[in-house]
Amino acid sequence: MSALTEQYMAYLLNDRRMSPATVSGYRRTYRTFPGIDTATREDVEAWWNTRMHLSAGTRRVDLAAVRSFYAWCRIWEHRGPTDDPTHRIKPPRSGKRLPRPIGREDLHRILASTEGPLRRAVCLGAYGGLRVDEAAALDWRDLDRETSRIYIRGKGDKERITPLGAISLRDKLARFSEHWSPRVIAELNDLQFKLVKFQGEFVWHQHDHEDEPFLGVR
Repeated sequence: MSALTEQYMAYLLNDRRMSPATVSGYRRTYRTFPGIDTATREDVEAWWNTRMHLSAGTRRVDLAAVRSFYAWCRIWEHRGPTDDPTHRIKPPRSGKRLPRPIGREDLHRILASTEGPLRRAVCLGAYGGLRVDEAAALDWRDLDRETSRIYIRGKGDKERITPLGAISLRDKLARFSEHWSPRVIAELNDLQFKLVKFQGEFVWHQHDHEDEPFLGVR
């Protein structure tokens, strides 16, 4: 790769604050295009024709990487103010697909086989709509306990807010029938919230050295 493309990627990391993963993707694209610095319109179109076997999504990302490089070149006068060799290339279209959420039974199987941070990440994705990298980057400071909301930092350092869903005790109780068999329904700060069905007489007791909330539902 050339010194000019390296300079551009340093600009993306340091000035634009792009994620290293995005810049790494741009780097892979530039490596497929020798001579990108001084390429003519014909050179760019010839390179584009070699990408036709790839998916529409991959080609859109490739084209965006090349176009952003030439836009930066024009701003910093490495090219003329109207010199855009990608001008005649149209980004490919792909049909919009509806998301396919995981089924409830499959989700329960995943949750039953995971624990700790991985289980919390799965719950944040399934119930809060967080991406994997968003869940991994969460800090307790991002949680507003008073309003039950999470502040999420996503791509491009953009923030959004997502509410914490309430736990339905009725739904949790319907998932098991055994008596005197506690089930963990939530975790917070290494504390577990358990739900149990009891039958017959219940002898009230307490654990002096533990902080445990109890809620009785008839």
